Amino acid sequence: MVPPDDATPAPGRRRPDAAQARRLLATVLDHMDDEIALLAPDGTVLDANARLAERLEWPGGAVLGRTAAAIFPGFPDPRAPTPEGGPSILDQLAQGRKATRQISRVDRRGRMRHFRMTFYPIPPSEAPFACYVAVRCDITQDVFLERQLQKSERLAAIGELSMFISHEIRNPLFAIAGFANSLLRAKDLGEASREKASIILAESRRLDDILKDIINFARPTASKPGEADVRDVAQRTLALMRLGLESRHIAVRLELSPDTPMVRGDAETMTQCLINLLKNSMEAMPDGGEIIVASGLRQGRAFLSVADNGPGIPPEILPQVFNPFFSTRDKRAGLGLAMTRKILEDLGGAVELESTPGAGTTVTLLLPPYLELPEED
Repeated sequence: MVPPDDATPAPGRRRPDAAQARRLLATVLDHMDDEIALLAPDGTVLDANARLAERLEWPGGAVLGRTAAAIFPGFPDPRAPTPEGGPSILDQLAQGRKATRQISRVDRRGRMRHFRMTFYPIPPSEAPFACYVAVRCDITQDVFLERQLQKSERLAAIGELSMFISHEIRNPLFAIAGFANSLLRAKDLGEASREKASIILAESRRLDDILKDIINFARPTASKPGEADVRDVAQRTLALMRLGLESRHIAVRLELSPDTPMVRGDAETMTQCLINLLKNSMEAMPDGGEIIVASGLRQGRAFLSVADNGPGIPPEILPQVFNPFFSTRDKRAGLGLAMTRKILEDLGGAVELESTPGAGTTVTLLLPPYLELPEED
C-alpha cells in the first residue's frame, strides 16, 4: 500500500511516486482478460482498458465518448429494475453498493455466450457518485461446467428410471399390446371395437419406443474399436437417404476433403450419428432447401459437418438442444442430438452447433483421428 502523505517511509525505503503507481495500475488493468470501462452516470464511456479496445478491434481512443450500449452488446438498462422487481443498477450504485447482472448473446458464429457484468460506484461511499466502473467477464465456460454437472445428475436419474422401466413397465405393456393384437385377429370383432383395439396397439408401440429411447440412452455406448472412413460413411449414408431427401425437395452437396483422416470408432456408429443430423435438418426444412455435408481436418481432429439453410434455432432455446428429450416439434421428443453427442464424447470427440435465426444451422462432429502406431517387436 502507498503510505499516507503524512506518514514517514520505513528506513531504507523510498516514497512511491504517484504517477508511477498510476502507470502501474493502468498497465495491470490493460493486461486483464476482463473488459473494463469507466462510465459517466448517463452511460458515456470516459475511459476503457486495452482489452476492450482489442475485442472491438478499434483504436484505443475510439471507445471514448460512445455509449455503453454501443460497446457492450446486450448492455442492461441501468435505470430498469431487475425482472424480480429488485433495485436498478443506478439505485444500487447510489447506495454505495456494487451491482451484478448476467447477460447472454449469440456471437457472429451463432454460438451462445454468457457474461457477468459487475458495476462499482466511483467514489464508492459518496452519493451522488461521479461515475461508475463496468467490468464484463466471460463466464461461458463456467455456465458450461455447471450445466454439465446438471446433465450428469439428470443422466443418473435416467439410469435409475431405465432400470425401473425395464422391470416394472415393459412387461405389462407387452401384455396390453399382445391382447390388443389378439382382439384385432378375432373375426367377430365389430368395426368400432376393432378401431379402438388398433388405437390401443398403436399407442402401446409408441410408448414402447419411448421406453426404448430411455433405456438406450442410459446404456453405455457400444462402439466397436477400430477405424472408420468418414468420407465413405457420408457417401453411403446419403445414398441410403437420397430418396427421402429428394421427396422433400432437399438438395445435398458434398464437400469432402481428401485430407480427411481415418477416425477412431466404427462405421455403423458414425452412420447413425450422421443419420440423426440429416433427419434434424430435413425436419427443419419441410418446404425444401439445401444441405451441405463436409469433412476435413481441423486443429488435429477430423470433422464431419451437416449445414442446412433452414430457419435456424432461436437463441433462447439454443442451450437446450442437447438436453435429452427436448423437442420443439409437436411430436415425441427424441434423442437425436443428445445421443449423437453422447456417442462422440464416449469416443473422445465432441459436437459443435452453430445457428443463426433465418440463416440455418451447422452441426459439426469433431472426431479423434486414428493414429498409426509402430508395431512392437
